[in-house]
Amino acid sequence: MSKYSHSRISTYEKCPLQFRFRYIDGYAKWMSEDSLILSLGKAVHSALEQLYKKIKILVIPKKEEVLSWFDQIRKKELSSFTTQYDEQTQKDFQLRWVIYIQEFYEKYYPFNQSRPSALEEKIMIQLMDGVHFSGVVDRIDFKDDTLYVIDYKTGSSIPTNSQDSAKNQLLIYWLAMQSRYEWKYKKMIGKVIYLHFSKEVEFEMTPEMIEEVKDYYSKKVREIQEKSDRYFWGQWDKEAFEAIVWRQCDSCPFKEICPKRKHQYLSEEIVINDLTPKTLKSFVDQYAKASKQATEAEKNKKYLRELLIQYAESWWFSVLFGEENQITLSKSNLLKIDKEKENELKQLLQKENLRDEVSTLNNTLLQKKIKDGTLKREEIADLLREEISYRLWVKQKKDDN
Repeated sequence: MSKYSHSRISTYEKCPLQFRFRYIDGYAKWMSEDSLILSLGKAVHSALEQLYKKIKILVIPKKEEVLSWFDQIRKKELSSFTTQYDEQTQKDFQLRWVIYIQEFYEKYYPFNQSRPSALEEKIMIQLMDGVHFSGVVDRIDFKDDTLYVIDYKTGSSIPTNSQDSAKNQLLIYWLAMQSRYEWKYKKMIGKVIYLHFSKEVEFEMTPEMIEEVKDYYSKKVREIQEKSDRYFWGQWDKEAFEAIVWRQCDSCPFKEICPKRKHQYLSEEIVINDLTPKTLKSFVDQYAKASKQATEAEKNKKYLRELLIQYAESWWFSVLFGEENQITLSKSNLLKIDKEKENELKQLLQKENLRDEVSTLNNTLLQKKIKDGTLKREEIADLLREEISYRLWVKQKKDDN
């Protein structure tokens, strides 16, 4: 029986290779790295859970009390760290944590928007044959005939697809819970609270959305299973799960074994070339510099070419001379396919029993067919456009002496 969760699917979507390292290869030791960001999420969730446990029994704690709980949880989290962070970094994160709690408390006090029904609710559902989907719902509230499924987000940025991701997460949670709750409530609302932005997003969950998200997660699971088969049965095919570069690569716990990152963490490799031993990193920089120069040279060449053609046309020159070189210019009129009339041309070729040419239709083939008489220029002239083409030949200037 395979087990999946929103976080697993989310990891796969962000970087399939990280998914492989974490969930297939089982590199657990790489996941022991301490993270202030993960610690922040845990501490905030725990503090808000404590807050709503009180609210659930109709007790509203003071803000100072909630901050005290949070501080205790934060210290407990940090005490288990093996990674040492500088004092300023810890202060910055501590301030961020405190602001989240303060702003949340002040925004929702006296917490009468809805009433909590369940906290940190574990869910599980059979998504498809042989596949279970599990998760934990941060909070389930109710008010009158409406049920709210709520999730907290502590990230300091919202990726372009994050709202869809968060929405999918709550929809799949609701799919697992609906048999327990739907008969009690007429309306089901998903609510995502972005603590860093002090912002919430609500949406009504409908049966159509539920079916769509079920299909979506099922599709992702099948993708993962297909790639897993390719990985295992393809003699550990390293290309089965591709690495994707994105903004969180620098904080990835697998960066030192990722093919798109690991080289920068290696010590200097000495390469013996024809001249003198140098480091590979110096060759990388040399190549980058040469590529940049080549790009700039190509731009300059294009500019000079246009300048020379324009000058030669203006003064009716066919050969231009420099101090050391000379350039011969030739001009020809080319017939090219008019993109807007390409379908008409294909139909004409089919009519003339030139079906093979239709699939490989291009300007070079067109010129050839006109030249050998297969196509008559006058019959297809309306389907073509004429374009002037220039060619420049460079050679060393001859010495008149």
